[in-house]
Amino acid sequence: MADNDWISQIGAIVAPLLEQLSPRSAEAKVMPRDQDSLDLMNAIEKDITLPENSRIGDPLSRGFFDPLKKEIFKQVLRSSQARPETVAVNYSNAPEMTGNRGIFNTQTNEIGLRSIPSYVTRGGERYSFPPIPTSIAEQETLTHELLHFLMKSIPPDLLKSNAASYPELNYDQSTRRKLRRDNPASLLPAMVRPTGPTVDDSTKAFETSEAQHQLIQYLLGSSIAPRTLAEHEQHKPLSTPLYTDTPIAMLYRALARQIFPNQPLQDQVLSGLKGR
Repeated sequence: MADNDWISQIGAIVAPLLEQLSPRSAEAKVMPRDQDSLDLMNAIEKDITLPENSRIGDPLSRGFFDPLKKEIFKQVLRSSQARPETVAVNYSNAPEMTGNRGIFNTQTNEIGLRSIPSYVTRGGERYSFPPIPTSIAEQETLTHELLHFLMKSIPPDLLKSNAASYPELNYDQSTRRKLRRDNPASLLPAMVRPTGPTVDDSTKAFETSEAQHQLIQYLLGSSIAPRTLAEHEQHKPLSTPLYTDTPIAMLYRALARQIFPNQPLQDQVLSGLKGR
Protein backbone atom coordinates (compact mmCIF):
# COMPACT_ATOMS: atom_id res chain seq x y z
CA MET A 1 0.00 0.00 0.00
CA ALA A 2 1.37 3.41 -0.92
CA ASP A 3 2.46 5.84 1.77
CA ASN A 4 -0.20 8.27 0.60
CA ASP A 5 -2.91 5.66 1.27
CA TRP A 6 -1.69 5.21 4.84
CA ILE A 7 -1.65 8.93 5.34
CA SER A 8 -5.17 9.32 4.01
CA GLN A 9 -6.44 6.48 6.24
CA ILE A 10 -4.80 7.95 9.32
CA GLY A 11 -6.23 11.32 8.39
CA ALA A 12 -9.71 9.84 8.08
CA ILE A 13 -9.40 8.39 11.60
CA VAL A 14 -7.79 11.40 13.27
CA ALA A 15 -9.93 14.12 11.69
CA PRO A 16 -13.16 13.23 13.55
CA LEU A 17 -11.21 13.04 16.81
CA LEU A 18 -9.73 16.46 16.23
CA GLU A 19 -13.19 17.76 15.38
CA GLN A 20 -14.49 16.51 18.74
CA LEU A 21 -11.71 18.41 20.50
CA SER A 22 -11.96 21.53 18.39
CA PRO A 23 -13.10 24.86 19.83
CA ARG A 24 -16.34 24.60 17.84
CA SER A 25 -17.47 21.36 19.48
CA ALA A 26 -16.06 22.50 22.82
CA GLU A 27 -18.31 25.57 22.86
CA ALA A 28 -20.47 25.61 25.95
CA LYS A 29 -24.20 25.08 25.69
CA VAL A 30 -27.19 25.07 27.97
CA MET A 31 -26.48 21.69 29.55
CA PRO A 32 -29.39 19.51 30.73
CA ARG A 33 -28.41 17.44 33.77
CA ASP A 34 -31.32 14.99 33.58
CA GLN A 35 -33.93 13.64 31.17
CA ASP A 36 -36.68 16.02 32.33
CA SER A 37 -34.42 19.00 31.63
CA LEU A 38 -33.64 17.62 28.17
CA ASP A 39 -37.36 17.03 27.48
CA LEU A 40 -38.11 20.59 28.58
CA MET A 41 -35.46 22.07 26.28
CA ASN A 42 -36.66 19.91 23.38
CA ALA A 43 -40.24 21.07 23.96
CA ILE A 44 -39.11 24.69 23.57
CA GLU A 45 -36.69 24.16 20.70
CA LYS A 46 -38.76 21.74 18.63
CA ASP A 47 -42.23 22.98 19.57
CA ILE A 48 -43.20 19.58 21.00
CA THR A 49 -46.71 19.11 22.37
CA LEU A 50 -48.43 16.17 24.01
CA PRO A 51 -49.91 13.58 21.63
CA GLU A 52 -53.62 13.69 20.81
CA ASN A 53 -54.29 10.47 22.76
CA SER A 54 -52.86 11.96 25.95
CA ARG A 55 -55.25 11.89 28.92
CA ILE A 56 -54.12 15.39 29.92
CA GLY A 57 -56.72 17.88 28.77
CA ASP A 58 -55.14 21.05 30.16
CA PRO A 59 -54.41 23.38 27.18
CA LEU A 60 -51.29 24.73 28.88
CA SER A 61 -49.90 21.23 29.35
CA ARG A 62 -50.82 20.25 25.81
CA GLY A 63 -48.90 23.18 24.39
CA PHE A 64 -51.82 25.21 23.06
CA PHE A 65 -50.65 28.65 24.12
CA ASP A 66 -49.68 32.06 22.79
CA PRO A 67 -47.49 31.66 19.66
CA LEU A 68 -45.66 34.90 20.50
CA LYS A 69 -44.64 33.41 23.84
CA LYS A 70 -43.43 30.28 22.08
CA GLU A 71 -41.20 32.42 19.85
CA ILE A 72 -39.81 34.31 22.86
CA PHE A 73 -39.12 31.04 24.72
CA LYS A 74 -37.36 29.63 21.66
CA GLN A 75 -35.20 32.69 21.02
CA VAL A 76 -34.14 33.06 24.66
CA LEU A 77 -32.98 29.42 24.60
CA ARG A 78 -31.13 29.94 21.31
CA SER A 79 -29.39 33.06 22.62
CA SER A 80 -28.39 31.19 25.79
CA GLN A 81 -27.02 28.36 23.66
CA ALA A 82 -24.92 30.87 21.72
CA ARG A 83 -23.14 32.29 24.79
CA PRO A 84 -19.57 31.15 25.52
CA GLU A 85 -20.48 30.49 29.16
CA THR A 86 -21.95 27.20 30.34
CA VAL A 87 -25.28 27.17 32.14
CA ALA A 88 -26.58 23.84 33.48
CA VAL A 89 -30.24 22.94 33.99
CA ASN A 90 -31.22 20.61 36.82
CA TYR A 91 -34.86 19.56 37.12
CA SER A 92 -36.40 18.70 40.50
CA ASN A 93 -33.01 18.94 42.17
CA ALA A 94 -32.90 22.28 43.92
CA PRO A 95 -33.39 21.81 47.69
CA GLU A 96 -32.37 25.40 48.40
CA MET A 97 -35.25 26.82 46.40
CA THR A 98 -37.55 27.24 49.43
CA GLY A 99 -40.80 27.40 47.50
CA ASN A 100 -39.54 28.91 44.25
CA ARG A 101 -40.19 27.00 41.06
CA GLY A 102 -36.91 28.08 39.54
CA ILE A 103 -33.64 29.63 40.61
CA PHE A 104 -30.48 30.74 38.82
CA ASN A 105 -27.34 30.34 40.90
CA THR A 106 -25.04 33.18 39.82
CA GLN A 107 -22.04 31.53 41.47
CA THR A 108 -22.26 28.17 39.70
CA ASN A 109 -24.21 29.19 36.57
CA GLU A 110 -26.75 26.46 37.30
CA ILE A 111 -30.51 26.65 36.95
CA GLY A 112 -32.55 24.57 39.38
CA LEU A 113 -36.17 23.77 38.51
CA ARG A 114 -38.89 21.95 40.37
CA SER A 115 -42.55 21.32 39.76
CA ILE A 116 -45.45 21.97 42.05
CA PRO A 117 -47.85 19.00 41.69
CA SER A 118 -51.22 19.74 40.15
CA TYR A 119 -54.42 18.56 41.76
CA VAL A 120 -57.89 17.53 40.69
CA THR A 121 -60.91 17.08 42.98
CA ARG A 122 -63.27 14.17 42.37
CA GLY A 123 -66.13 13.22 44.67
CA GLY A 124 -64.82 15.49 47.39
CA GLU A 125 -61.37 13.85 47.27
CA ARG A 126 -58.27 15.66 46.02
CA TYR A 127 -55.90 13.64 43.84
CA SER A 128 -52.48 14.72 42.68
CA PHE A 129 -50.98 13.79 39.33
CA PRO A 130 -47.39 14.12 38.22
CA PRO A 131 -46.29 17.43 36.72
CA ILE A 132 -45.65 17.69 32.99
CA PRO A 133 -42.08 18.94 32.47
CA THR A 134 -42.92 20.26 29.02
CA SER A 135 -45.97 22.35 30.01
CA ILE A 136 -46.23 26.12 29.57
CA ALA A 137 -45.47 26.73 33.25
CA GLU A 138 -42.21 24.74 33.03
CA GLN A 139 -41.19 26.37 29.74
CA GLU A 140 -41.86 29.83 31.14
CA THR A 141 -39.97 29.07 34.35
CA LEU A 142 -36.90 27.91 32.40
CA THR A 143 -37.12 30.97 30.11
CA HIS A 144 -37.37 33.22 33.18
CA GLU A 145 -34.19 31.73 34.66
CA LEU A 146 -32.34 31.83 31.32
CA LEU A 147 -33.13 35.55 31.14
CA HIS A 148 -31.45 35.95 34.55
CA PHE A 149 -28.44 34.12 33.09
CA LEU A 150 -28.36 36.36 30.01
CA MET A 151 -28.67 39.50 32.13
CA LYS A 152 -25.60 38.36 34.04
CA SER A 153 -23.48 37.33 31.05
CA ILE A 154 -24.28 39.92 28.35
CA PRO A 155 -24.08 43.38 30.09
CA PRO A 156 -20.27 43.50 30.30
CA ASP A 157 -20.19 43.03 26.52
CA LEU A 158 -22.68 45.86 26.07
CA LEU A 159 -20.57 48.35 27.98
CA LYS A 160 -17.42 47.31 26.11
CA SER A 161 -19.14 47.81 22.76
CA ASN A 162 -20.77 51.08 23.90
CA ALA A 163 -24.50 50.44 24.01
CA ALA A 164 -25.16 54.12 23.33
CA SER A 165 -23.74 53.79 19.82
CA TYR A 166 -27.03 52.43 18.46
CA PRO A 167 -28.45 55.18 16.22
CA GLU A 168 -31.92 55.30 17.74
CA LEU A 169 -30.44 55.78 21.21
CA ASN A 170 -28.64 59.04 20.40
CA TYR A 171 -30.24 62.34 21.33
CA ASP A 172 -31.21 64.59 18.43
CA GLN A 173 -31.55 68.38 18.42
CA SER A 174 -35.25 68.34 19.39
CA THR A 175 -34.48 66.21 22.45
CA ARG A 176 -31.74 68.62 23.52
CA ARG A 177 -34.12 71.58 23.09
CA LYS A 178 -36.70 69.80 25.24
CA LEU A 179 -34.06 69.27 27.95
CA ARG A 180 -33.41 73.01 27.98
CA ARG A 181 -37.15 73.83 28.12
CA ASP A 182 -37.66 71.43 31.03
CA ASN A 183 -34.64 72.91 32.83
CA PRO A 184 -34.68 76.67 32.07
CA ALA A 185 -32.32 77.50 34.92
CA SER A 186 -29.82 74.95 33.72
CA LEU A 187 -26.52 75.99 32.17
CA LEU A 188 -26.88 73.05 29.78
CA PRO A 189 -25.28 74.17 26.49
CA ALA A 190 -27.46 74.01 23.40
CA MET A 191 -25.24 71.41 21.71
CA VAL A 192 -24.53 69.23 24.74
CA ARG A 193 -24.91 65.51 24.13
CA PRO A 194 -25.96 63.47 27.20
CA THR A 195 -23.63 60.62 27.98
CA GLY A 196 -24.51 57.00 27.31
CA PRO A 197 -24.94 54.20 29.84
CA THR A 198 -22.38 53.82 32.60
CA VAL A 199 -21.35 50.97 34.86
CA ASP A 200 -23.68 52.44 37.47
CA ASP A 201 -26.57 52.30 34.98
CA SER A 202 -25.69 48.69 34.22
CA THR A 203 -25.91 47.90 37.93
CA LYS A 204 -29.34 49.51 38.13
CA ALA A 205 -30.54 47.71 35.01
CA PHE A 206 -29.20 44.22 35.50
CA GLU A 207 -27.74 43.57 38.94
CA THR A 208 -30.80 44.00 41.13
CA SER A 209 -33.62 41.47 41.32
CA GLU A 210 -36.21 44.24 40.93
CA ALA A 211 -34.69 45.57 37.70
CA GLN A 212 -34.26 42.08 36.22
CA HIS A 213 -37.83 41.11 37.04
CA GLN A 214 -39.04 44.40 35.57
CA LEU A 215 -37.64 43.41 32.18
CA ILE A 216 -38.76 39.78 32.54
CA GLN A 217 -42.32 40.93 33.30
CA TYR A 218 -42.30 43.04 30.13
CA LEU A 219 -40.96 40.22 27.95
CA LEU A 220 -43.17 37.42 29.32
CA GLY A 221 -46.20 39.34 30.57
CA SER A 222 -45.50 38.31 34.17
CA SER A 223 -42.61 37.41 36.43
CA ILE A 224 -44.55 34.34 37.66
CA ALA A 225 -45.38 31.37 35.42
CA PRO A 226 -49.14 30.86 34.95
CA ARG A 227 -50.80 27.89 36.62
CA THR A 228 -54.13 28.20 34.80
CA LEU A 229 -55.39 29.14 31.35
CA ALA A 230 -57.02 32.26 32.82
CA GLU A 231 -53.67 33.42 34.23
CA HIS A 232 -51.97 32.69 30.93
CA GLU A 233 -54.52 34.76 29.01
CA GLN A 234 -53.92 37.70 31.36
CA HIS A 235 -50.13 37.56 31.01
CA LYS A 236 -49.60 38.94 27.51
CA PRO A 237 -45.95 39.27 26.46
CA LEU A 238 -44.75 42.71 25.29
CA SER A 239 -48.23 44.14 25.95
CA THR A 240 -47.34 46.89 28.44
CA PRO A 241 -44.54 49.33 27.47
CA LEU A 242 -41.64 49.51 29.91
CA TYR A 243 -40.73 53.12 30.73
CA THR A 244 -37.49 53.62 32.60
CA ASP A 245 -34.63 56.12 32.87
CA THR A 246 -33.18 56.69 29.41
CA PRO A 247 -29.67 55.27 30.02
CA ILE A 248 -31.25 52.10 31.45
CA ALA A 249 -33.67 51.93 28.52
CA MET A 250 -30.60 52.13 26.26
CA LEU A 251 -29.14 49.08 27.97
CA TYR A 252 -32.42 47.17 27.84
CA ARG A 253 -32.67 47.87 24.13
CA ALA A 254 -29.06 46.90 23.53
CA LEU A 255 -29.64 43.67 25.48
CA ALA A 256 -32.80 42.98 23.47
CA ARG A 257 -30.83 43.29 20.25
CA GLN A 258 -28.46 40.62 21.51
CA ILE A 259 -31.20 38.22 22.66
CA PHE A 260 -33.59 38.83 19.74
CA PRO A 261 -31.35 39.44 16.71
CA ASN A 262 -33.98 38.85 14.03
CA GLN A 263 -36.97 40.85 12.79
CA PRO A 264 -39.90 41.08 13.23
CA LEU A 265 -39.55 39.79 16.81
CA GLN A 266 -36.74 42.24 17.58
CA ASP A 267 -38.89 45.15 16.39
CA GLN A 268 -41.77 44.00 18.62
CA VAL A 269 -39.50 43.79 21.66
CA LEU A 270 -37.79 47.14 21.02
CA SER A 271 -41.06 48.98 20.46
CA GLY A 272 -42.08 48.75 24.11
CA LEU A 273 -38.74 49.69 25.73
CA LYS A 274 -38.91 53.45 26.25
CA GLY A 275 -36.70 56.00 27.97
CA ARG A 276 -37.92 59.06 29.82
